[in-house]
Amino acid sequence: MKDALNILSIDFDYFQKVDPETLYCYPDGHDFGAEMSMMIWAGHYANKHESEKILKVEVDTDKIEKIKRIIKKACPVDSPVMICNSHKHAYQFIKQVYSDNGRRGRVHVYNVDMHHDLFNNNLNVDCGNWVSHILKDIPKSTITWIANPISRQMYGLDESRFSMVSEDLSTLDGIQFDALFICRSDIWTPPHLDSYFRDLANAVADHMISDFRVDNVWIEDEAVFERDCTPMIDELKHVYDMIELNERH
Repeated sequence: MKDALNILSIDFDYFQKVDPETLYCYPDGHDFGAEMSMMIWAGHYANKHESEKILKVEVDTDKIEKIKRIIKKACPVDSPVMICNSHKHAYQFIKQVYSDNGRRGRVHVYNVDMHHDLFNNNLNVDCGNWVSHILKDIPKSTITWIANPISRQMYGLDESRFSMVSEDLSTLDGIQFDALFICRSDIWTPPHLDSYFRDLANAVADHMISDFRVDNVWIEDEAVFERDCTPMIDELKHVYDMIELNERH
């Protein structure tokens, strides 16, 4: 019997190339669905001071290609896969994988993420604390966090408290994974990056969905459509212009 079930959990916000000043222009982090996140992001894009910074945010395409290679090499085509919007769904997904394997051994989660997802002020499971619930509910579970280079600066991390932190995807080399979870995290991923997420999701689906097995992959519809905020942005810019004009008079 294997010592542990290895779960690869990927939050797309990890792949952002962003600075701390720009992160202050992001929404407040509440876990809304795609439609609501479009409205919220539209307000930030419409603010000319914030949009200048947000529109400069890019993805690290080299790291995206790296994770594609890792998935292709290390995730068998019959592995359970979930592709969705919110990271909170990782909790039930991992518990189901653990249950389907007879609740034997333990779980080791490799979490590729800008955020630690360990704790917040909410007692219920959400996108910001699901890791702690896994560690509490599945005996002897462990976590390796592969963080965005900016994460240490965001959280003021020190090795004594976050010894499980890495910033290098090479940490995943040589590991065989039993399940794969991917989320877009709409409130932490600006909509102009959606096409890159869709490309990653398509690459995973092409690898994992085979002629003999399609029921192992679940993809949430709202996670793979591209959020077009343009109409709302234009309307809000007009409102902001009118407010500014009135303030001048």
